[in-house]
Amino acid sequence: MPYDEPTGNKLSLYGFAAVALFILIVACINYMNLATARSAKRAREVGMYKILGADRTQMILGFLGEALCFTLFALVIGIILVEVALTLTPITSLLDKPLHLDLSVHHGLLPWLLGLCLLVGLVSGSYPAFYLSSVPPVAALVASHGGGKANARLRELLVLVQFTISVGVIACTLLMALQMRYIANKSLGFEKENRLLITLRGVDLIGKIPVIKIELLKNSHILGISASDNLLGQNMPTNGMAIETNSGEMQTTTLEHLSVAEDYLAVMGMELTEGRDFSKKMLTDVGTSF
Repeated sequence: MPYDEPTGNKLSLYGFAAVALFILIVACINYMNLATARSAKRAREVGMYKILGADRTQMILGFLGEALCFTLFALVIGIILVEVALTLTPITSLLDKPLHLDLSVHHGLLPWLLGLCLLVGLVSGSYPAFYLSSVPPVAALVASHGGGKANARLRELLVLVQFTISVGVIACTLLMALQMRYIANKSLGFEKENRLLITLRGVDLIGKIPVIKIELLKNSHILGISASDNLLGQNMPTNGMAIETNSGEMQTTTLEHLSVAEDYLAVMGMELTEGRDFSKKMLTDVGTSF
């Protein structure tokens, strides 16, 4: 049944996408820092180009083109690494899904990759392009261009942002790992292993549950059978009712409830905190007890 099939979580996809976005931001900051740190060496190159007649627009386009080439090269390496991972690692068996990266089949993926490549190249190369193209040619050829205090402060700010993002991503990853470990080891209050859920639909079939139960229990491999009108873990039906408080007043509240047959607690391995379980010997239990 579809409700019993394993499903994914959109929040997990959003989390992985956020991590990938932060990694891209850190990579862009790295490129900016490296490009501006080499400004002293590139300044003479810029000065020579300007003396030979190149204007600032041409210099900006040249540096942006250089950044786009690096980004395109990184995209090709990334696609190769994905193919290697899908071919040489058991990730397909781990996810139990046939994964493949075929750009000839997924026609809409290539424009997205190229668009992302263009965006990353422009973002990472914009500041170095505008900064290096502003170097005065005479000053660059006469003396080394150190970049000034403003450039140093910007690099320090970029490094601070980079480390902040890195620490934040690592902290969130560790926190999520601890949460998932807690959830994996947390007692749910019932046993979920070796339980088979079968949906019965129709008044006639539901009315035959006692007969079905007797026939199934003839199989020695079946240890117990019970029934309920909903699945544990799903949203339970909610009803409003008046409950007497300690002071004797009737207070209206809402309660979630689950209609179950006898032996439900034993079959699901649930421990009753207080009171007693349903009993076949008590005729008043049918429809009147909770």
